[in-house]
Amino acid sequence: MTLYRQLVLLFLLFFSLVLGGFYALEFNSSREFLSHRMKNDVLNRMVLLDLSLLPSVKSGDRRLTQAIVDTLFESGGYLQIEVEFVDSDKPPVRNSLIHQNENTLMGSKDVPEWFVGLGLFDAFEESRVLEDGEQLAVVRVTGDATPLYGRLWQQMSGQLFWYISIFILALIGFSYSLKRILRPLDVLDRQTEQLENQSATPLLSQPGLGELRGVVSAFNSISKRLQTLLKTQADEADDLRRRAFQDDLTGLGNRVFFDAQMEQWLAEPGGGAVMLLGIPYLEKVYIEEGYRARDELLCALQEVLASQFNKVPGSVLSRVSVKEFGAILPGLDAEQVEALAEKIVRNADIAIVDPFGNSRQICRVGAAIREPEATPSQLFSQADLALQQASRDAVSSFRIHKPDSRQMVLGREGWKGLAVQALEHDWFYFQTQPVISLSDGEQRYLELFTGIEKEGVRYGAGQFMPFVEQFNLGALLDRYVLQQLVKMPLPRGVPVMVNLSDGGLSDSEFVVWLKRYLSESQHLSLKLVIEVSEEAAVNHPAVLDDLFSHCRKLGVDYGIDRFGHYFDKLADLAALQPKYIKLDISYLEGSGVDSSFVSAMAKLAKIQDIELFAARVETDSQLAALRSLPVSAYQGYIEPPADLL
Repeated sequence: MTLYRQLVLLFLLFFSLVLGGFYALEFNSSREFLSHRMKNDVLNRMVLLDLSLLPSVKSGDRRLTQAIVDTLFESGGYLQIEVEFVDSDKPPVRNSLIHQNENTLMGSKDVPEWFVGLGLFDAFEESRVLEDGEQLAVVRVTGDATPLYGRLWQQMSGQLFWYISIFILALIGFSYSLKRILRPLDVLDRQTEQLENQSATPLLSQPGLGELRGVVSAFNSISKRLQTLLKTQADEADDLRRRAFQDDLTGLGNRVFFDAQMEQWLAEPGGGAVMLLGIPYLEKVYIEEGYRARDELLCALQEVLASQFNKVPGSVLSRVSVKEFGAILPGLDAEQVEALAEKIVRNADIAIVDPFGNSRQICRVGAAIREPEATPSQLFSQADLALQQASRDAVSSFRIHKPDSRQMVLGREGWKGLAVQALEHDWFYFQTQPVISLSDGEQRYLELFTGIEKEGVRYGAGQFMPFVEQFNLGALLDRYVLQQLVKMPLPRGVPVMVNLSDGGLSDSEFVVWLKRYLSESQHLSLKLVIEVSEEAAVNHPAVLDDLFSHCRKLGVDYGIDRFGHYFDKLADLAALQPKYIKLDISYLEGSGVDSSFVSAMAKLAKIQDIELFAARVETDSQLAALRSLPVSAYQGYIEPPADLL
């Protein structure tokens, strides 16, 4: 499409929107005026009817009442009048005197049926109680909106003619003027098309506009090749990632993926639970009916589980063995886990047909509540033991290992109250942890950590953040932290990473405030870096696309933390153009790691100019292993967080 046509279409679009907006405002104003006038007419006539009907109603003369109604409303403008008599000496008798207006179509003979069918006007009903020491009757009058369609149609049809006339004249004038302005460009365009069929050498002698078109054409060609290359690399990384961490049957993560997620979850303080789920007679199904029947049962159970775990923020569902599923449930206490287990068992009984006709529940659930200092193997073993006990239990279909922890004693409402009080009384403490360059050992960034300190007891973000998200306090906490930044004794010259909560990104008012905050903070010597989790990037793509676009304009860096959960979103996350991606050490080093996946990730990151950081580095051996991997920096408890003094 030529530039001339694009500009004309753009003019058509915007001018149509402007005229359409004005016409819509005028249309709505006229409609509201007519509707308001109808209501006033009904109210005025109701007052007159009230005074006129009182004598006849009091005497009980229905004929006189009918005559008065006919006289007062013979001009129409209503749908019906209903006079409901009440006999005070006897139980109420609902004898209704209804006078239907015969001219309800008055004023709408020339109105199209489709216009009347739009339902632009609602019938207005007014009722009054006639009294003279006691209730005599109830009078109801319903105004007739039908004539209003004729008046509105006549009025807006005339205006539409003038709007269309103005639009046509403006289009003709704009098209003529634009064609004259673009005539030299059109001549150069035809010359370029002729040169394309000859040698490219003459292009060097053409005017600037012709050379620019050649540059644009070459750029477009390179861009297409680059997009093809990016897609190929993203597809390769996704494929390798699926092979390494995904179960082929269900599409969920496998045991390697589950273990990596559990290590990452337990590396941060907090609460929650690990849950194992299975079907006890699955092996019998496989022996008697084959693997297809077994796989169908597994897929049916997966659907039940996914429908429940999708409601738990930050949950991870995986297939951890041939006949069992595993789930990580951050932030849930014992009561919530028990309620969730009951719901899963109940829904599984409804959704899955037992091929052997057993009367017991189909699904068995074992869970272990997270304890302080728990290791992945301990927590998994506790959940597995609970599952085995539930499988042998003839009464209950689930078992939950409940330790006596401080988090369980505090409870959900306790954590909520603690967070609210901390915001009100400034009970927060702040720490920073460096991100170290592998090449020279210098600090690249400082990540800001937030905790609550009350009466000498400290609570890490991993403990209270799940409850902050549950009770929609994320936006308040994010705003508080950002406002406190200017008061913190942070070293100048080192960019500071600040994590945004999922709840903050869900709050449109906070996002608007954040964009304004970033714009107003440009004069500060502190360099701010926005960081979001992979889950937040997947949950709020449109919000982050807009926010990151604003960041790029301001020169504010941003990155993605806790990468490695979603298998099919790699290309979408790369399209956000983050400065860096943090990959957990479990995906880079150790048993079960697919080096081809790491290599494909590195290629994609290099093409997109994205840096890879290793997170949760804790030992010198892990640090040594990183030097042979395509990682530019690392972060972890090998360089522990330090309090801001």
